[in-house]
Amino acid sequence: MVRFGALSNLQKRVNRVLVVGSLETLQQQGAAGSFLQQTLASAGSTASESVTFTGANPVLLQHALAHLNPTTDSGATAQLLLMREASADALHVTLHALPTMVSRSNSFARPHSISAFVKSNCALFSKTGSAEESDEAVLVVLMLPGHVDTWFAAGAAVARAAPPYVHKQKKINALPITEESTTAADQLEVVYETPLTAEQTALVQHTANAIQLATRLVDAPPNELHSDAFIAEARAVADRTNSKATVIQGEELREKGFGGIYGVGKAAAHAPALVVLTHVPTGADASAKGVAMVGKGIIYDTGGLSIKTGGFMVGMKRDMGGAASLLAAFEAACLSKNTTDKTPLHVVLCIAENSVGPLATRPDDIHTLYSGKTVEINNTDAEGRLVLADG
Repeated sequence: MVRFGALSNLQKRVNRVLVVGSLETLQQQGAAGSFLQQTLASAGSTASESVTFTGANPVLLQHALAHLNPTTDSGATAQLLLMREASADALHVTLHALPTMVSRSNSFARPHSISAFVKSNCALFSKTGSAEESDEAVLVVLMLPGHVDTWFAAGAAVARAAPPYVHKQKKINALPITEESTTAADQLEVVYETPLTAEQTALVQHTANAIQLATRLVDAPPNELHSDAFIAEARAVADRTNSKATVIQGEELREKGFGGIYGVGKAAAHAPALVVLTHVPTGADASAKGVAMVGKGIIYDTGGLSIKTGGFMVGMKRDMGGAASLLAAFEAACLSKNTTDKTPLHVVLCIAENSVGPLATRPDDIHTLYSGKTVEINNTDAEGRLVLADG
């Protein structure tokens, strides 16, 4: 859904352009021959049409830039249409000036403002009665001050803004993936005013892919992302990263002493599992001390027999967000090779559905964890610590 690269590598016709920057960086772009004018001219031109900054186009751009007025807390947005020569279509351009202040705990990129802006404006424009063109893209232009300190956070914010999960009418990338599932091609193309190096491009691209993987998994409903589907996603990550996958599921958990995960998930239709992915970089010692990440993967949390009431169960599909984010982070770290080029990296996913049924754990039950410790259950809705203890 999101691709980072140079404008010269753009293969699709640009449907619209989103420009993000501080008020200062944007207002410097009204002059003839500025980076923004060159980018818009290049983005709006194809073999049969072109955008030139003659006639009304430079006046429209300067007018839009001059009327941006962000506040300390809110950004400012302006929209304009640039005429394409030899075409009846105009190039839609939306400018966004970031808030003028930033808290000491936030990035100078103001990623919250970037995400909100891109999310609200990333849909393709289409004529009345016509369908979206699959060969068109939205171009996001990032023009931020302090590029060294802002490029990574800004790129991640763009990735977070593009919703990757779709299950509506004929548009679907639902889980588990089947031959009938259709996944959207790259729709957001991102360029920076200060070009990224090859290493930076790889890092932000793999990070963006990871953000979208985690988001898609968390957004998926539990009838699609059950434990078996989650295991399939983990195996796919193992294949993409050339990593070893170990899966312990169902009764094997009980037999091997993983009483926490087994006790939490044994009542569900899809058996609980412990999934371990291990990546050993080329040339590294597989027995060397590495880094391990352990994620809570509660597919759905009803609370068990200590059932959630009063509407508190709604949204509990997100209780596997810890495991989803670490699975995605594992993939990004392995592929970008910025942190995993010398030592092994492991991710442990504790996957279970805290369900209600004849086999459900009861308050007063005692489980034996993998460590050998015994735990008396007082509240079955406190399942997270049980699965993580086994991890």
